[in-house]
Amino acid sequence: MTGQAVGPFARGGLAVLLIALICACSPSQADVDRRPDDGPRRVARLPAGAELAYGAFSHGAMSLFSIAAPQPRPRLLVQATGDASHPAWSPDGHRLVFVSNTDGRPVLRVFGLADGATADLVTHPPRSDGPLPDASGALSWSRGQGTVAFSSALAGDADVWLATTDGTGRAGLLIQGPGGQTAPAWSPDGRRLAFACTGTSGPADSDICVATERGTDVRHVTSGPTADSDPSWSPDGTRIAYSAHPTCTDRSSCLIGQIMAVVVEGGEPENLSRATDDDYSPAWSPDGSVIAFTRNAEIWLMGSDGSNQAPLVAGLWPAWRP
Repeated sequence: MTGQAVGPFARGGLAVLLIALICACSPSQADVDRRPDDGPRRVARLPAGAELAYGAFSHGAMSLFSIAAPQPRPRLLVQATGDASHPAWSPDGHRLVFVSNTDGRPVLRVFGLADGATADLVTHPPRSDGPLPDASGALSWSRGQGTVAFSSALAGDADVWLATTDGTGRAGLLIQGPGGQTAPAWSPDGRRLAFACTGTSGPADSDICVATERGTDVRHVTSGPTADSDPSWSPDGTRIAYSAHPTCTDRSSCLIGQIMAVVVEGGEPENLSRATDDDYSPAWSPDGSVIAFTRNAEIWLMGSDGSNQAPLVAGLWPAWRP
């Protein structure tokens, strides 16, 4: 089993630069609502009781924020001296795991909301004489297995690894192969793992694959010439939302991405966002009614059928609190 995917940092590089130029901190919904160039636009509202974590620039670095209904302004969670990205909530909603580049190397760290402390998640190298695994892209904290799935190139190409969350500080390989496996996402019941894998239409192609919790019985859920990544399960476990980017023919074509959805057991993908922009990092809300995603360096919301699309706040990589 092999795989290849477009990394969110690589795909979102232009978006990151755009945020840096626009602002030094994450704006409120009211700030996003002001459009001196073309007038006001409709702003999304979070469902009652909902909260999102996300990344945004603050004082020259990518930091982590959250925004909750009905509060209009974001709350700073992690002020990074390097970059903090790709937050993922623990099942109880009390901790966040994220990729930290504070020490010049991307590693997994955990932030506790109760005490505001951060700590490395992986502290023991897989081999006593080897380095710790780095981390890249989207993360996923399993509800049933007590592990964080992440992608690391420590063993060669990008592979799917599991890090324990019981304090032992250990991590191990789950899915390995040439080409790369990235952006793992646990199913709601913790029995399956979706991830971006190498496609069958050429080196620039990647599909969404699903495997068991043991990394076995890998099968392709999507196919075709697009670069598919960023899978996110619907709460009932029947569908997966993901981002699809066309094969690059020129620079402009690489910056257009769609949020798609596909039935896990098979079927034709549905284009939800129907965008002419760069849409990626979809995240299905816990109640299944809303999908958050990144569009042009902003967090947008839309209905699970693609309706009522509107911006929420400047930022990247939305993650719903359970």
